Amino acid sequence: MIDLSPSTLHQLSSPDSRPTSRASQAKSTRRRLFASLAACAAILGLQSASYADVLASLPSGTSALVRIKNLAQTSERLGTQLKAMGLTDWERSLENPLDTITKQAGVDGLIDPAGEIAIAFVEGDGAAVDKAVGLIPVKDYNAFVEAMTKNLSGNNPEAKPAEKSVDDAGIVRIKPQRGEPMFINQWGNYAAIGGSAKAVTRRDGPGLKLDEWTLAQLNNADIGIALLAQRMNQADPDRIKNSINAAEQMAGGAGGPLAQFRQMSAMGSSMMGGTYAGPGVDALTRILPTQLPRVLETFMRDAESAVAGIRFDEANLNITLKSKLVPDSYLAKTLGSITPLEVDPINWLPEDTYLSVSSSRMSAETSTILVNDLIDPLLETLKDSPDDLARVQPYVGPLKELLKAGGPVAAGVLSRPNDPVLSSQIVYVSQGDAAGQKKALLDLFRADENVLKLPPTTTDKPARPNRPAPTTEFTFGEADKTVDGVAFDTIKVEVKRARGPMTGGPSLFQLAAVDNKLVALMNGSDDLASRTLATVQRNEKPYGNMTHIQATAELLPKNSLIISYVQPEELMALGVGVARDLLGFDPKVAIPTQLDPIGAAVSSQDGVISIDVVIPSATINELSNTARKIFNSVVGGGDQPRDDGAL
Repeated sequence: MIDLSPSTLHQLSSPDSRPTSRASQAKSTRRRLFASLAACAAILGLQSASYADVLASLPSGTSALVRIKNLAQTSERLGTQLKAMGLTDWERSLENPLDTITKQAGVDGLIDPAGEIAIAFVEGDGAAVDKAVGLIPVKDYNAFVEAMTKNLSGNNPEAKPAEKSVDDAGIVRIKPQRGEPMFINQWGNYAAIGGSAKAVTRRDGPGLKLDEWTLAQLNNADIGIALLAQRMNQADPDRIKNSINAAEQMAGGAGGPLAQFRQMSAMGSSMMGGTYAGPGVDALTRILPTQLPRVLETFMRDAESAVAGIRFDEANLNITLKSKLVPDSYLAKTLGSITPLEVDPINWLPEDTYLSVSSSRMSAETSTILVNDLIDPLLETLKDSPDDLARVQPYVGPLKELLKAGGPVAAGVLSRPNDPVLSSQIVYVSQGDAAGQKKALLDLFRADENVLKLPPTTTDKPARPNRPAPTTEFTFGEADKTVDGVAFDTIKVEVKRARGPMTGGPSLFQLAAVDNKLVALMNGSDDLASRTLATVQRNEKPYGNMTHIQATAELLPKNSLIISYVQPEELMALGVGVARDLLGFDPKVAIPTQLDPIGAAVSSQDGVISIDVVIPSATINELSNTARKIFNSVVGGGDQPRDDGAL
């Protein structure tokens, strides 16, 4: 069984907690691996039947909250889904998360299984430790406190127990020998738990009241996370700006996600033999973080509330993010004017094996507005950075022209596990002014060619004397290839170094205007070009009619602006290919076929913008099984699930 007692969780999080032997180290490692999984699963499984009760108990100043529904009911549903996913083969105790959590925490029989759990974050309460309070439904408050004290004391009988004290207001303080103290107070039928006495002090007056829309979204989720943006703005706008600025520094600073992306993009483009977009990518990834505060502040200003919800059943895991916008705000007016086009661009893609497929049903006018609202302020910030401006400006005009001439779009990244690793193959079809789009794309390649000739900025690393920087050669051909009577323009991009071409060889781009559609291929074969032309000219709809695609599509909103699918078996095949070709290791794993894809969609309607994600349970099951087989083949273990549920 998984040990999730407070003492164990405290030890796992303590920097001073170190195993003292190989056996204890192995046990600790296994606990660390599965405690996170089980804790997340248990949290997913906690639900509530009496939402009004816990809502009335939350402080009226709550600006963000986590609400979880009926404990027993959701634990059962979660256990059923985890079994369908195959995760209970890894850990038997996940079949009943509530039972596992309460027993391991030492509070078995003390939690009300028909109750609900909530966590509230209260603005204006000073230090961060004072802002969060969690409410747990308990049958016997005093017994619950004693159980928590016992578990925070640890399992070692020779260790000094946790110190418990009670102040005049009845607030319990439990201080373990290591770590921060825990504070508990009785709020009706709930045990309020927090990191300070102030956090668990009962507020006077009525509890939290939510508008009907926010409450409805929370009621539709097994787990709901609500951000009350307007309340947060009114409470402490300066703190929001400080938080956004901190996020900007984390994303763009040394070692942050954007810095890592810059390194990976330069390395990946070189390995693929594609355009070495170092100067352009480097400039953009330094500049984009400066726009993060503006984007987030706009959202916080224009959103009334946002709710992230997780809903699960035996067949699928559903994740939604919905935001209700303030009427007549910038975002409400901009997004409210977006109407999905009737055309389904996915039908323009030929039947094939794809890693991922995405499509957009937005008009050229909508795409242009959204991009202009991002690019124009970004260019304004570059006035004091002439080097960066010189690297970004050449792309702006062609990009705007491409959007202006375009419309609905479909794109698919093909899976070719037997081809050289990282040799991307992409098919792209866009409706609109096809000739205008083709010219704009050619202008983008010309801009890329010119930007790469610019001298390096002072922030770029100088080339080593014995390792000259790679150079990129562009070869443009006008109507120099014909497929099924259709002329294609070609662009060959090859990265070279002093000792020969980079790994992967050149990338070949092919562009053709077919009636009102642009057909573009990257590293595509003549057969792929021919099949794409057939779907575009005769509208055969082979891809959109594939059964496993339709199964996921039926679960996504029908009025989607953007929709995307990820084909899991092709992702697994790519992973096996990378292990084989780059690491010299062949897992010899049988890849399943025709799995329902993971789907995601963006939609906007009636002042609400939504992101919906559907993950089929059977797909997660196959991913789990494949991951286990690969892991076992690496460590040399067997492929049999545990029978005792023990770690």
